[in-house]
Amino acid sequence: MADERSVGELLDELFGFESVAKRQTALEQYDRGELVRKARSRELLGVLRGVEASEHAARESAVQAVDGYVRRVESAALARARKLAGVVGPLQMERRYAAFLRMEDKAELLTRLEQTLSFIEVKLRANTVDRVHAAYDAAGGLGVAGRGTPE
Repeated sequence: MADERSVGELLDELFGFESVAKRQTALEQYDRGELVRKARSRELLGVLRGVEASEHAARESAVQAVDGYVRRVESAALARARKLAGVVGPLQMERRYAAFLRMEDKAELLTRLEQTLSFIEVKLRANTVDRVHAAYDAAGGLGVAGRGTPE
């Protein structure tokens, strides 16, 4: 026991502590300082994570905006190319089907179905492989040449 106390006293003298109470106070202050540093680092880490999340959201928003722009330009270029090549555009089947469901008169329904079938026949005759190929080639050229001017 005496040896332990003398070792403690030697340590106190070595580090300039006059008593155990002063050493304990210094250790507590050090511990408090460490806690404050850890709290600050956690706080900074939280701020950093928030900034990273904001940057990620901004990046995703920019990517979505560019994707939307590209889709609009592509579809506008394809529509212009189809028009120039004389390719009949796609049917809007969902709208037609919904209209068919609302019809109660069988004669009108048959008339509409005949019109739809006629349109499909015209489309099949008009949309030859060469015309469709030319339309897509033209759309590629219009998409590059007509940047920023979607109709």
